Amino acid sequence: MTNRPASGTDTVATMATLVASADTSAWTLNLKDRKPLKLKVHLDGDSVMVTSDTYESVRRKGVKVFTTGVHHLRNGKLVGTTTAHYSTKGADSVLVLTSEATKAP
Repeated sequence: MTNRPASGTDTVATMATLVASADTSAWTLNLKDRKPLKLKVHLDGDSVMVTSDTYESVRRKGVKVFTTGVHHLRNGKLVGTTTAHYSTKGADSVLVLTSEATKAP
């Protein structure tokens, strides 16, 4: 899974592995060198909505963050928007990212 800022000059992707199964209570997001993050998953129509536990940000060292996302299956890929909610105050407390995931072979 790749997550890139939806706007601005930062185009660096945050890479992750989404582990999904028929049992949505077992979904996790795996970031490099981190323990798996449990996801809360809600399915509604063709939408997959996910919320992560709070963790230390990969993009902002030392800052806690949790993410929410809404994704849809398009052309064999899971695509959508992820919003990072940082535990800071001010205009930069939220970052919107474009997300895309492909199924592992």
